[in-house]
Amino acid sequence: MTQRVLVDANTFFSRTLTDWVFLLRNHTGGMYMAFTTEDAISEAISSYRNKRPLVAGAVTANRVKLIRENVDEILEDFPAGLSFTGADQGDYHLHAVAHSGRADFILTSNDPEDIATGDEPYEVIHPDAFFTLVANSAPSAFLAVVDRQAQYWGRKVNSLPLDEALRRAGCPDFARRVGQAPEVLAHRPG
Repeated sequence: MTQRVLVDANTFFSRTLTDWVFLLRNHTGGMYMAFTTEDAISEAISSYRNKRPLVAGAVTANRVKLIRENVDEILEDFPAGLSFTGADQGDYHLHAVAHSGRADFILTSNDPEDIATGDEPYEVIHPDAFFTLVANSAPSAFLAVVDRQAQYWGRKVNSLPLDEALRRAGCPDFARRVGQAPEVLAHRPG
C-alpha cells in the first residue's frame, strides 16, 4: 500500500533532502507519494531567501518549479480547530494537514513533540530515519538512486561527496549507509 508522506518546509529548504525525497519516490515504484501545502512551499522559499538574500530570482523560481513538478499533491486547505497536543502552536498546520490529507508520515526535522504528543494516525519522522527506512525496504531502488546521485554530483566541480552532503543536511545514519554503497565507492577519486 502506498504511504502518504507530508513533506514539511524544512525538508524542502535543503536541496540535498529535496533531491533524495523525490529520487527515492521516483525509483521505489509507488512505495510512497509525497504531498505538501502552499504554506510549506512558501515557508521553504522564504527561509531560502532569508539565508541567501543575494541569489537571483530564477534560483528560487526553479526551486518552486522543482517542488511543484515532483510532489503528487499540494493541499491548499486544512481545518482549523482540531485538538492539538503538540508543544509548538506554529506546527498546528502540520497536524491539521496530516489529518485532512490522511498522512501516514510527516517528514520533518522538527522535534516530534512539537507536532503531537498523543496517539495520532500519522508518524512524525526525521528525514534521516525516513530515508533509511526506504533504503531498507527497497534496497535495489536505493542503490539505483545512489548510483544516479554519485554520477551526477561526481561531474560537478567542487561538489561535496554524497555522504558529506547528507551529514551536513542532518542525516548521519543515512549518510553512513550511502557512503558504504559500492556505487559511491566506485565514483570516489583515488
